[in-house]
Amino acid sequence: MVSTPYMDEAGLCDRIALMQESEILSINTPAGILADFKRPLYGIFSTQKYELLRAFADYDHTHTAFAFGESIHYTDQRGEVAVDELEVFLTSKNLGEARISRIEPHIEDCFMELMQTKTNG
Repeated sequence: MVSTPYMDEAGLCDRIALMQESEILSINTPAGILADFKRPLYGIFSTQKYELLRAFADYDHTHTAFAFGESIHYTDQRGEVAVDELEVFLTSKNLGEARISRIEPHIEDCFMELMQTKTNG
């Protein structure tokens, strides 16, 4: 069983379908959907979430940046990225107090990635 703080009910299912606008984006087990998330995911914690989102919207390497609870979930176009590189970027935007750590994806992250892929490609 997959347990997340966001879609706990999805982890109770044998199979789930992620859908947008009546289109199925993926059907799989919860563990299978999580396994399909291929990019490193970073959780960025700050009291300035809106400013973080704006900064990442202007960052050349941003693949995705979405607000999730108390943090921003960030993926980079280049895949793996050094945390200290992100810290330097955020410091240049006066957001140096942010805490960055590598995190495991949740079902919502997979859904947002699938939506991003559908929208851009």
